[in-house]
Amino acid sequence: MRRKKQWDGEKYSDPKKAIEYLNNAIKLQPNNAETYTKRGGTYYDLGQYQQAVEDYNKVVILKPDYKDAYNKRGATYLMLGNKELGCPDLKKACSLGDCKLLELAKGKELCR
Repeated sequence: MRRKKQWDGEKYSDPKKAIEYLNNAIKLQPNNAETYTKRGGTYYDLGQYQQAVEDYNKVVILKPDYKDAYNKRGATYLMLGNKELGCPDLKKACSLGDCKLLELAKGKELCR
């Protein structure tokens, strides 16, 4: 489940520099869900899935109704081979109005 890199077109084209930038932004605004979402996406793009999950966990705490966070965390769990956590997240995103990834996962027989 690859997707467009979070850092394309942003201030930095180097994902490691983007993480440094986002780390600084988080220090300044530790409750900004969007910054955690971007950093999680950058970690995902780098294949650092556990770090991505940690950022998406923070997003879900800050914005429990943010369907994108559930989709991204669910997709990341699936990349880690964890259907038990990935599928419920995709179902939660679907219940919030975005069923696209859940349907894709069902089509690939990853979720029921």
